[in-house]
Amino acid sequence: MKKILLAVVMAGLGLLTAKSQTAEAGISELADSMCVLLGSTEGGYTRNMISRLPESDRNRCREDYLKAMREVFSGDAYYADGLKRALDLYGFVRELESKGVKVDRNLVIEAFESGLDNTSLTREQIAANVKATNGLYDRLQAAVREHQAAVRKAQAAENEAAGKAFVDSLKKKNKSIKTTESGLSYRMVKKGSGKVTPQAGDKVKVHYTGRHIDGSVFDSSVERGEPAVFGVGQVIKGFGEGLQMMTPGSKYTFYIPASIGYGETGGGDRIKPGETLQFDVELLEINPKDE
Repeated sequence: MKKILLAVVMAGLGLLTAKSQTAEAGISELADSMCVLLGSTEGGYTRNMISRLPESDRNRCREDYLKAMREVFSGDAYYADGLKRALDLYGFVRELESKGVKVDRNLVIEAFESGLDNTSLTREQIAANVKATNGLYDRLQAAVREHQAAVRKAQAAENEAAGKAFVDSLKKKNKSIKTTESGLSYRMVKKGSGKVTPQAGDKVKVHYTGRHIDGSVFDSSVERGEPAVFGVGQVIKGFGEGLQMMTPGSKYTFYIPASIGYGETGGGDRIKPGETLQFDVELLEINPKDE
């Protein structure tokens, strides 16, 4: 009887072992599938990001990414943790550099090593250092904002002067250019057949091309091949004012100074502080029914 019981137990253990091995194999297969999907997805995302870089930088960026991946995954946990701390500091430094602050990167590394080897540094001192760092960061941020405001103001003054000189020169050459009390200068290129002008609460359908005073285009519905539809009151003041002079079918050129344009701050990466802009505008419809 004991032999029979032993045989049954052994058979049961064998069955459990086989089931366990099958389960582990299934888990391993799922993990492998997940790793392949995770890696290929992240690789594809990175490839799309790299494709937006200048062509001269793409291969170097690809190799750097692969190098970082291989180093992290071939290292142990301590290396990965150290890399994470390095990336946190690096991100902080990059943030400062993006705001125009010159950072001595070697100084950061040297200070990190000094702190790493300073056995006399207590928890209380570390906490005090964190507080002091936060205070310095606030002061640095304030100084950066003040400096950036001064730079923008100087750029705005320079761009405003250049814009005024540009428009004044055009007006001397072309007497048909007129200027309103607000500072908007405009020229009628083509008179429309319509009789009604849009009001501040209306929508309009237009074709337009926006240019810098050097003639380069920064925005164009013409180039996109599709007219733009928007409210007269939803655009910069000078553009809205000019639209209210036009009748459907007319074409005008507007010369818009910063005071009724994007002001001293500019408009993102495309419009500089204090910049005078010129727009070629064709009014197609007022309150288009299909919009």
